[in-house]
Amino acid sequence: MDASLWGLGGEEEERVEVEDGGGGCGCWRSDTNGCIRVLEMAMKSASYRMDEQDLTDPVWCPYLLLPRASFTLKAFLLLQPWSGTFTMDISQVDYNEKDEIKGLIQEQLNSLSNDMKSVLQDPALSLLQRCLLVSRLFGDESDMQFWTVAAHYLQAFAQARQLSVPGGGGGSTEGPPPQAADGTLPASHGYLDICHDTLCESSYFQKFQLDRVHLQEVKRSSYEHTKKCADQLLLLGQACLVTTITSSGPSQSTIKLVATNMIANGKLAEGVQLLCLIDKAADACRYLQTYGEWNRAAWLAKVRLNQAESSDVLKRWAEHLCSPQHAVLRPCGALHRSLSEVRRG
Repeated sequence: MDASLWGLGGEEEERVEVEDGGGGCGCWRSDTNGCIRVLEMAMKSASYRMDEQDLTDPVWCPYLLLPRASFTLKAFLLLQPWSGTFTMDISQVDYNEKDEIKGLIQEQLNSLSNDMKSVLQDPALSLLQRCLLVSRLFGDESDMQFWTVAAHYLQAFAQARQLSVPGGGGGSTEGPPPQAADGTLPASHGYLDICHDTLCESSYFQKFQLDRVHLQEVKRSSYEHTKKCADQLLLLGQACLVTTITSSGPSQSTIKLVATNMIANGKLAEGVQLLCLIDKAADACRYLQTYGEWNRAAWLAKVRLNQAESSDVLKRWAEHLCSPQHAVLRPCGALHRSLSEVRRG
Protein backbone atom coordinates (compact mmCIF):
# COMPACT_ATOMS: atom_id res chain seq x y z
CA MET A 1 0.00 0.00 0.00
CA ASP A 2 1.66 3.18 -1.17
CA ALA A 3 1.53 6.20 1.10
CA SER A 4 2.89 9.72 0.79
CA LEU A 5 2.60 13.03 2.59
CA TRP A 6 1.65 16.25 0.87
CA GLY A 7 0.65 19.81 1.71
CA LEU A 8 -2.76 21.21 0.91
CA GLY A 9 -1.64 24.82 0.79
CA GLY A 10 -3.95 27.71 1.63
CA GLU A 11 -4.00 29.85 4.73
CA GLU A 12 -3.56 26.94 7.11
CA GLU A 13 -1.62 24.18 5.41
CA GLU A 14 -2.47 20.72 6.76
CA ARG A 15 -0.46 17.57 6.34
CA VAL A 16 -2.41 14.53 5.20
CA GLU A 17 -1.78 10.87 4.47
CA VAL A 18 -3.02 9.39 1.20
CA GLU A 19 -3.48 5.64 0.77
CA ASP A 20 -4.77 3.38 -1.98
CA GLY A 21 -8.35 2.35 -1.23
CA GLY A 22 -7.83 -1.05 -2.88
CA GLY A 23 -9.26 -2.47 -6.09
CA GLY A 24 -8.03 0.48 -8.17
CA CYS A 25 -11.30 2.36 -7.68
CA GLY A 26 -10.02 5.23 -5.60
CA CYS A 27 -8.13 6.25 -2.50
CA TRP A 28 -8.81 7.96 0.79
CA ARG A 29 -7.15 10.90 2.47
CA SER A 30 -6.90 11.26 6.23
CA ASP A 31 -6.46 14.88 7.33
CA THR A 32 -4.79 15.87 10.58
CA ASN A 33 -8.03 17.59 11.63
CA GLY A 34 -9.76 14.19 11.81
CA CYS A 35 -11.56 14.38 8.46
CA ILE A 36 -11.42 11.44 6.02
CA ARG A 37 -12.04 12.24 2.36
CA VAL A 38 -12.57 9.70 -0.44
CA LEU A 39 -10.97 10.62 -3.80
CA GLU A 40 -11.27 9.12 -7.25
CA MET A 41 -8.05 7.84 -8.84
CA ALA A 42 -7.19 11.12 -10.61
CA MET A 43 -7.47 12.91 -7.24
CA LYS A 44 -9.38 15.82 -8.83
CA SER A 45 -12.59 15.43 -6.82
CA ALA A 46 -13.27 14.25 -3.31
CA SER A 47 -16.01 13.84 -0.74
CA TYR A 48 -16.47 16.61 1.79
CA ARG A 49 -17.48 17.02 5.39
CA MET A 50 -21.14 17.08 6.44
CA ASP A 51 -20.74 20.53 7.99
CA GLU A 52 -19.53 21.81 4.59
CA GLN A 53 -22.77 20.81 2.92
CA ASP A 54 -25.61 23.25 2.37
CA LEU A 55 -28.56 21.00 3.17
CA THR A 56 -32.11 22.19 2.51
CA ASP A 57 -33.67 19.76 5.00
CA PRO A 58 -32.38 18.56 8.39
CA VAL A 59 -30.71 15.13 8.38
CA TRP A 60 -31.06 12.64 11.21
CA CYS A 61 -27.47 11.83 12.14
CA PRO A 62 -26.81 12.01 15.90
CA TYR A 63 -23.11 11.31 15.38
CA LEU A 64 -22.71 14.78 13.89
CA LEU A 65 -23.25 16.08 17.42
CA LEU A 66 -20.59 16.34 20.09
CA PRO A 67 -20.28 13.05 21.99
CA ARG A 68 -21.93 14.42 25.16
CA ALA A 69 -24.76 15.89 23.08
CA SER A 70 -25.29 12.58 21.28
CA PHE A 71 -25.44 10.73 24.62
CA THR A 72 -27.89 13.33 25.95
CA LEU A 73 -30.12 12.86 22.89
CA LYS A 74 -30.05 9.08 23.34
CA ALA A 75 -30.92 9.31 27.04
CA PHE A 76 -33.72 11.80 26.25
CA LEU A 77 -35.29 9.36 23.78
CA LEU A 78 -34.93 6.40 26.13
CA LEU A 79 -36.32 7.69 29.39
CA GLN A 80 -38.14 10.77 30.64
CA PRO A 81 -38.96 9.97 34.28
CA TRP A 82 -39.84 13.59 35.12
CA SER A 83 -43.02 13.44 33.03
CA GLY A 84 -45.92 11.08 32.59
CA THR A 85 -45.81 11.52 28.80
CA PHE A 86 -42.95 11.62 26.31
CA THR A 87 -42.13 14.87 24.55
CA MET A 88 -39.97 15.80 21.60
CA ASP A 89 -39.15 19.25 23.02
CA ILE A 90 -35.84 19.21 24.88
CA SER A 91 -35.95 22.95 25.59
CA GLN A 92 -38.29 22.23 28.50
CA VAL A 93 -35.69 20.05 30.22
CA ASP A 94 -33.73 21.80 32.94
CA TYR A 95 -30.11 20.63 32.83
CA ASN A 96 -26.74 22.37 32.64
CA GLU A 97 -25.87 22.76 28.97
CA LYS A 98 -25.28 25.58 26.55
CA ASP A 99 -28.29 26.76 24.58
CA GLU A 100 -26.34 26.17 21.37
CA ILE A 101 -25.95 22.48 22.20
CA LYS A 102 -29.61 22.22 23.14
CA GLY A 103 -30.47 23.80 19.81
CA LEU A 104 -28.43 21.20 17.91
CA ILE A 105 -30.12 18.39 19.82
CA GLN A 106 -33.53 19.88 19.06
CA GLU A 107 -32.64 20.04 15.36
CA GLN A 108 -31.99 16.30 15.43
CA LEU A 109 -35.31 15.69 17.16
CA ASN A 110 -37.10 17.83 14.57
CA SER A 111 -35.51 15.84 11.74
CA LEU A 112 -37.31 12.66 12.80
CA SER A 113 -40.32 11.77 10.67
CA ASN A 114 -43.81 12.34 12.05
CA ASP A 115 -44.41 8.58 12.06
CA MET A 116 -41.29 8.00 14.14
CA LYS A 117 -42.25 10.76 16.57
CA SER A 118 -45.70 9.20 16.98
CA VAL A 119 -44.17 5.82 17.80
CA LEU A 120 -41.72 7.29 20.31
CA GLN A 121 -44.51 9.25 22.02
CA ASP A 122 -46.88 6.29 22.11
CA PRO A 123 -47.62 5.50 25.79
CA ALA A 124 -48.12 1.84 24.88
CA LEU A 125 -44.48 1.52 23.78
CA SER A 126 -42.68 -0.58 26.40
CA LEU A 127 -39.22 0.28 27.71
CA LEU A 128 -37.79 -2.81 26.01
CA GLN A 129 -39.31 -1.85 22.66
CA ARG A 130 -38.08 1.72 23.12
CA CYS A 131 -34.52 0.58 23.83
CA LEU A 132 -34.51 -1.58 20.70
CA LEU A 133 -35.99 1.19 18.55
CA VAL A 134 -33.50 3.83 19.77
CA SER A 135 -30.56 1.47 19.21
CA ARG A 136 -31.72 1.07 15.59
CA LEU A 137 -32.12 4.83 15.19
CA PHE A 138 -28.55 5.32 16.37
CA GLY A 139 -27.23 2.43 14.28
CA ASP A 140 -25.66 0.96 17.43
CA GLU A 141 -25.00 -2.67 16.51
CA SER A 142 -23.92 -3.82 19.97
CA ASP A 143 -27.02 -2.29 21.58
CA MET A 144 -29.23 -3.81 18.90
CA GLN A 145 -27.83 -7.27 19.59
CA PHE A 146 -28.14 -6.79 23.35
CA TRP A 147 -31.80 -5.74 23.27
CA THR A 148 -32.74 -8.26 20.56
CA VAL A 149 -31.44 -11.15 22.66
CA ALA A 150 -32.92 -9.66 25.85
CA ALA A 151 -36.35 -9.24 24.22
CA HIS A 152 -36.27 -12.80 22.88
CA TYR A 153 -35.53 -14.46 26.20
CA LEU A 154 -37.78 -12.20 28.24
CA GLN A 155 -40.60 -13.24 25.94
CA ALA A 156 -39.57 -16.90 26.34
CA PHE A 157 -39.61 -16.65 30.14
CA ALA A 158 -43.00 -14.92 30.10
CA GLN A 159 -44.52 -17.61 27.88
CA ALA A 160 -42.98 -20.37 29.98
CA ARG A 161 -44.46 -18.92 33.17
CA GLN A 162 -47.90 -18.68 31.56
CA LEU A 163 -47.68 -22.37 30.61
CA SER A 164 -46.37 -23.57 33.98
CA VAL A 165 -48.34 -21.34 36.41
CA PRO A 166 -52.16 -21.65 36.48
CA GLY A 167 -53.75 -18.34 35.54
CA GLY A 168 -50.45 -16.96 34.24
CA GLY A 169 -49.33 -15.83 37.68
CA GLY A 170 -45.98 -14.22 38.34
CA GLY A 171 -42.80 -16.07 39.02
CA SER A 172 -39.08 -15.62 39.34
CA THR A 173 -37.13 -14.58 36.28
CA GLU A 174 -34.05 -16.47 37.54
CA GLY A 175 -33.35 -19.82 35.91
CA PRO A 176 -34.00 -21.02 32.36
CA PRO A 177 -37.55 -21.34 31.06
CA PRO A 178 -39.18 -24.79 31.31
CA GLN A 179 -38.39 -26.90 28.28
CA ALA A 180 -39.54 -30.13 26.74
CA ALA A 181 -37.53 -33.35 27.01
CA ASP A 182 -35.66 -32.52 23.81
CA GLY A 183 -34.60 -29.14 25.19
CA THR A 184 -36.96 -27.09 23.05
CA LEU A 185 -38.94 -24.04 24.15
CA PRO A 186 -42.75 -23.95 24.08
CA ALA A 187 -44.16 -24.52 20.58
CA SER A 188 -45.56 -20.99 20.41
CA HIS A 189 -42.10 -19.51 20.84
CA GLY A 190 -39.84 -18.91 17.85
CA TYR A 191 -36.07 -19.40 17.79
CA LEU A 192 -33.46 -16.69 18.08
CA ASP A 193 -31.72 -16.01 14.76
CA ILE A 194 -28.66 -18.21 14.24
CA CYS A 195 -26.51 -15.11 13.69
CA HIS A 196 -26.42 -14.84 17.51
CA ASP A 197 -24.43 -18.09 17.57
CA THR A 198 -24.07 -19.63 21.06
CA LEU A 199 -26.75 -17.32 22.46
CA CYS A 200 -29.35 -19.34 20.53
CA GLU A 201 -31.38 -22.17 22.05
CA SER A 202 -29.38 -25.40 22.39
CA SER A 203 -31.65 -27.61 20.26
CA TYR A 204 -31.73 -25.10 17.40
CA PHE A 205 -27.98 -24.48 17.60
CA GLN A 206 -27.25 -28.23 17.59
CA LYS A 207 -29.46 -28.83 14.54
CA PHE A 208 -27.74 -26.02 12.66
CA GLN A 209 -24.28 -27.40 13.48
CA LEU A 210 -25.29 -30.89 12.36
CA ASP A 211 -26.65 -29.59 9.06
CA ARG A 212 -23.47 -27.61 8.59
CA VAL A 213 -21.21 -30.64 9.17
CA HIS A 214 -23.33 -32.83 6.87
CA LEU A 215 -22.99 -30.23 4.13
CA GLN A 216 -19.20 -30.16 4.60
CA GLU A 217 -19.12 -33.94 4.60
CA VAL A 218 -20.79 -34.13 1.20
CA LYS A 219 -18.21 -31.75 -0.25
CA ARG A 220 -15.10 -33.18 1.41
CA SER A 221 -12.22 -33.64 -1.02
CA SER A 222 -9.13 -34.34 1.08
CA TYR A 223 -7.96 -36.34 4.07
CA GLU A 224 -7.73 -33.22 6.23
CA HIS A 225 -11.27 -32.24 5.30
CA THR A 226 -12.53 -35.74 6.10
CA LYS A 227 -10.69 -35.74 9.43
CA LYS A 228 -12.19 -32.37 10.35
CA CYS A 229 -15.71 -33.63 9.60
CA ALA A 230 -15.10 -36.79 11.66
CA ASP A 231 -13.83 -34.69 14.57
CA GLN A 232 -16.91 -32.47 14.46
CA LEU A 233 -19.29 -35.44 14.25
CA LEU A 234 -17.56 -37.04 17.22
CA LEU A 235 -18.00 -33.88 19.31
CA LEU A 236 -21.62 -33.67 18.20
CA GLY A 237 -22.17 -37.26 19.38
CA GLN A 238 -22.91 -38.48 15.84
CA ALA A 239 -19.70 -40.38 15.01
CA CYS A 240 -20.17 -44.07 14.23
CA LEU A 241 -17.12 -45.92 15.63
CA VAL A 242 -16.34 -49.64 15.63
CA THR A 243 -14.99 -50.07 19.15
CA THR A 244 -15.14 -52.25 22.24
CA ILE A 245 -15.99 -49.26 24.44
CA THR A 246 -18.95 -49.92 26.67
CA SER A 247 -20.79 -47.97 29.30
CA SER A 248 -19.25 -50.01 32.11
CA GLY A 249 -17.51 -48.21 34.96
CA PRO A 250 -13.96 -49.61 34.47
CA SER A 251 -13.91 -48.82 30.75
CA GLN A 252 -15.04 -45.25 31.28
CA SER A 253 -12.58 -44.73 34.14
CA THR A 254 -9.70 -45.96 31.99
CA ILE A 255 -10.66 -43.76 29.04
CA LYS A 256 -11.15 -40.77 31.30
CA LEU A 257 -7.68 -41.31 32.78
CA VAL A 258 -6.17 -41.50 29.29
CA ALA A 259 -8.00 -38.33 28.27
CA THR A 260 -6.79 -36.50 31.37
CA ASN A 261 -3.19 -37.52 30.67
CA MET A 262 -3.47 -36.43 27.04
CA ILE A 263 -4.80 -33.01 28.08
CA ALA A 264 -2.01 -32.66 30.65
CA ASN A 265 0.53 -33.40 27.90
CA GLY A 266 -0.79 -30.68 25.60
CA LYS A 267 -3.18 -32.75 23.50
CA LEU A 268 -6.31 -30.84 24.47
CA ALA A 269 -8.36 -31.57 21.35
CA GLU A 270 -7.72 -35.32 21.50
CA GLY A 271 -8.49 -35.48 25.20
CA VAL A 272 -11.74 -33.57 24.72
CA GLN A 273 -12.76 -36.00 21.97
CA LEU A 274 -12.21 -38.99 24.26
CA LEU A 275 -14.27 -37.37 27.01
CA CYS A 276 -17.10 -36.72 24.54
CA LEU A 277 -16.87 -40.34 23.41
CA ILE A 278 -17.78 -41.56 26.90
CA ASP A 279 -20.45 -38.89 27.46
CA LYS A 280 -18.30 -36.67 29.67
CA ALA A 281 -18.93 -33.47 27.71
CA ALA A 282 -19.37 -31.46 30.92
CA ASP A 283 -15.83 -32.41 32.01
CA ALA A 284 -14.59 -31.60 28.50
CA CYS A 285 -16.11 -28.11 28.75
CA ARG A 286 -14.40 -27.52 32.09
CA TYR A 287 -11.03 -28.51 30.62
CA LEU A 288 -11.57 -26.26 27.61
CA GLN A 289 -12.39 -23.32 29.88
CA THR A 290 -9.39 -24.07 32.10
CA TYR A 291 -7.13 -23.79 29.06
CA GLY A 292 -8.78 -20.58 27.86
CA GLU A 293 -10.85 -22.12 25.03
CA TRP A 294 -14.03 -20.30 26.07
CA ASN A 295 -15.69 -20.20 22.65
CA ARG A 296 -15.08 -23.89 22.01
CA ALA A 297 -16.43 -24.72 25.47
CA ALA A 298 -19.61 -22.73 24.80
CA TRP A 299 -20.02 -24.43 21.41
CA LEU A 300 -19.61 -27.89 22.93
CA ALA A 301 -21.99 -27.08 25.78
CA LYS A 302 -24.66 -25.99 23.33
CA VAL A 303 -24.47 -29.15 21.23
CA ARG A 304 -23.93 -31.80 23.94
CA LEU A 305 -25.21 -30.68 27.34
CA ASN A 306 -28.69 -30.25 28.75
CA GLN A 307 -30.08 -26.83 29.57
CA ALA A 308 -28.90 -26.74 33.19
CA GLU A 309 -25.34 -27.91 32.44
CA SER A 310 -25.09 -25.62 29.40
CA SER A 311 -26.19 -22.67 31.54
CA ASP A 312 -23.47 -23.44 34.09
CA VAL A 313 -20.82 -23.36 31.34
CA LEU A 314 -22.09 -20.04 29.96
CA LYS A 315 -22.32 -18.52 33.45
CA ARG A 316 -18.67 -19.37 34.09
CA TRP A 317 -17.85 -17.67 30.80
CA ALA A 318 -19.86 -14.62 31.83
CA GLU A 319 -18.03 -14.46 35.15
CA HIS A 320 -14.74 -14.63 33.23
CA LEU A 321 -15.80 -11.84 30.92
CA CYS A 322 -17.12 -9.90 33.91
CA SER A 323 -17.15 -6.55 32.12
CA PRO A 324 -18.21 -5.12 29.71
CA GLN A 325 -19.79 -8.13 27.92
CA HIS A 326 -22.77 -9.57 29.76
CA ALA A 327 -24.87 -10.91 26.91
CA VAL A 328 -24.14 -14.59 27.72
CA LEU A 329 -26.00 -14.29 31.05
CA ARG A 330 -29.41 -13.68 29.47
CA PRO A 331 -30.07 -17.06 27.81
CA CYS A 332 -29.05 -18.73 31.10
CA GLY A 333 -31.96 -17.06 32.86
CA ALA A 334 -29.73 -14.96 35.12
CA LEU A 335 -31.55 -11.72 34.29
CA HIS A 336 -31.08 -10.08 37.67
CA ARG A 337 -27.35 -10.88 37.64
CA SER A 338 -27.03 -9.56 34.10
CA LEU A 339 -28.74 -6.28 34.96
CA SER A 340 -26.66 -5.85 38.14
CA GLU A 341 -23.49 -6.40 36.10
CA VAL A 342 -24.63 -3.77 33.59
CA ARG A 343 -25.33 -1.26 36.37
CA ARG A 344 -22.00 -2.02 38.04
CA GLY A 345 -20.17 -1.63 34.69
